[in-house]
Amino acid sequence: MTETGYTRPNWSADRIAHGYQDGRDWGTIVEKLRVPGAPFWALRGNGGLQTTLADMARWEKVARTNVVLTDSSRRKWMTGYVNEGPMGMSKYAYGWAVHMSPRNTRVVEHNGGNGVYVAEWRRLVDEGITILVTSSVSNLTASAVVDNVESLVFGGEVRLPPAVATVDAKALAAFAGSWKSPTGDGVDVERDGNRLLLRATGPLTWRLMTQGDTATTPRATELGARALSIVQAMTRGEAQPLHDALAEPEPLDEMTQQVRNLAADRVQRLGALKAVTLLGAIARQQGMLVTTVRLDYERGVVSNVFQWGPGGRILRRVARPLAAAMLVPTSATAFERVDLSGGPPDPAVKLERVDATHVALVAPNGTRVVLAKAS
Repeated sequence: MTETGYTRPNWSADRIAHGYQDGRDWGTIVEKLRVPGAPFWALRGNGGLQTTLADMARWEKVARTNVVLTDSSRRKWMTGYVNEGPMGMSKYAYGWAVHMSPRNTRVVEHNGGNGVYVAEWRRLVDEGITILVTSSVSNLTASAVVDNVESLVFGGEVRLPPAVATVDAKALAAFAGSWKSPTGDGVDVERDGNRLLLRATGPLTWRLMTQGDTATTPRATELGARALSIVQAMTRGEAQPLHDALAEPEPLDEMTQQVRNLAADRVQRLGALKAVTLLGAIARQQGMLVTTVRLDYERGVVSNVFQWGPGGRILRRVARPLAAAMLVPTSATAFERVDLSGGPPDPAVKLERVDATHVALVAPNGTRVVLAKAS
């Protein structure tokens, strides 16, 4: 492995992949490592090494033998010891995440990245297959591809992105803005280059965009109402409802301070709070359910996302900007969703022009919601 290290391999500049972020050349890791004092402490021993696909293949080959590690050490190396995900579906080993595949075989994997470069190393050890995917574009990462590669290896099918049409700026701009249904639900549409970013403003459109229909369940309704009540309390600086709902709560005084700091930070950055809206709840594997609450401020939109376990307790919570659905043009009057998140794929909904003042949000099963341009 003569081409692995921080700076010592002295790679030729024309062999180093540049990173790209928001359409701009971010440069290379090697350039960043030439800053005086680099590599930084955060990268010493814990990451930041540069390598090539050929060297990675050499390391993978050696990792299957006892040349570097004995059989006993390799077993310990790839044995999960600590629960990593909800309900212990994934366990952390010595530098690996270990879990079972859909075929009930062992998966030993790890990934890493800096928001621009991302690498996925997935070892299907019982099946003798290794998948290594790397990427250098921030909005199309290896994490969004690796599951599809595995599916193709075992004869599965994947949803390919649609062919993208060229649309003039005027036609794109005509889609931007707020669109409402007769019930008040709708979407906020933002133009981003040659694509559109959609954010649901209510539960009807959120369910259509997230699950492909507008149906709900009693459990989703119940946990959604609890999530809304918890977030409303959090905006007032009250942590007790959140504390009571967590599967593993922290001390109440510490949580209260966290909640108040979050509320104050949002107001400082985004202005006064205008509205708190339950978008909905979607079922996931192993009896889990994910709720999303939207918070509108004067200068921005954020969300609180809770992952609920089968017992009705919150296993994981995230406070973040409200995620947008990305749609690309398939014609001058229609856009289709492309999901590059790397998580469970969302439905390939479409946004279609109906007339000068109306559009339709259309799910893959044909469910259709007509929206009017808000004044």
